[in-house]
Amino acid sequence: MSAKAILFVHGAFHGSWCWDAVVAGLTTHGIPCRSIELYRGGLAADVAAIRAEIDALAAEGHSVVVVGHSLGCASLSSLTPERIAHAVFLAGPIVGPGLPPIAECTTPDFTAALTISENRSMEVDLELARDLFYHDCSAAQVKDAIPRLRPNQNYGPKPPEGTPLYERVPSTYLWCDDDRVVHPKYQRQLAEHTRYSEGFATSHSPMLSAPDELVAALLRVLERTE
Repeated sequence: MSAKAILFVHGAFHGSWCWDAVVAGLTTHGIPCRSIELYRGGLAADVAAIRAEIDALAAEGHSVVVVGHSLGCASLSSLTPERIAHAVFLAGPIVGPGLPPIAECTTPDFTAALTISENRSMEVDLELARDLFYHDCSAAQVKDAIPRLRPNQNYGPKPPEGTPLYERVPSTYLWCDDDRVVHPKYQRQLAEHTRYSEGFATSHSPMLSAPDELVAALLRVLERTE
């Protein structure tokens, strides 16, 4: 068994299911993988759940790489660095000194598709979800994914106290050049601040539309992770 393991953190409205093809691809290379279910009541609860998974993998003897997608990057960037060997931010927001403001993160079309209730629950218009998340996915993938989307608590990345995680551990930013949720320009600006970066010519959901490319990128992350 590899001494390195990957923990996947999904984004808004999604669940651990969105990583299935990527996990299957990495498993063929002998890489242990886990994917967590979030939206347990807010940012603090989600961060605590991720930390528990990291600690459990580390206790099993693994060097832990954590991959956050979209809003999952908010939870990832709120973690302390203990037992994190590499942080991977995929098409999501990060806050920190010198980074572009979070207000520049999402596209107007995505913002217009959201409904936020009085209890801070956030939903996305399912009629618009295909064009926002999956415009380069197959019809079968879209048919499977959209009914699985669910509301989640509305939160964003919390400004870090002290040095941000992406500077405290080896970090990689993965951007998506055909993203209709998070501005590609914003993603590329963030990528200038992580130690490593590369991109995909895909929608916001390369784990569905280009899983083999994402697997290859993550294998490169593992190669540069001690």
